[in-house]
Amino acid sequence: MTYEQYWYGDVWMVRAFRKAHELRQEQTDADAWLHGLYVQQAIAATVGNAFQKKGSKAIEYPNEPISVKEKRERTEAHKRKVAENERIRLVALLDRVIANSAEK
Repeated sequence: MTYEQYWYGDVWMVRAFRKAHELRQEQTDADAWLHGLYVQQAIAATVGNAFQKKGSKAIEYPNEPISVKEKRERTEAHKRKVAENERIRLVALLDRVIANSAEK
């Protein structure tokens, strides 16, 4: 943000620049995380195979880029599945409680 934009521009411009900075920082953090994931998999593919037991499957470096969006979708699907399983367990528990209270 320039001096003129800050002092003579629209007041809401400061908020927009701050939000843009936060979004750039989030993107930088996501990129750093993804680079770390690639490094982790590269190390696992090289060093991990050296200490692996015979007959077990070798660790391979991914052939395609890792899609953060796909990983996020899988995570969200997993969370939905866990929530549905918890709901089923809760319904079963409540059914048992109701059945026990009806017997008394």
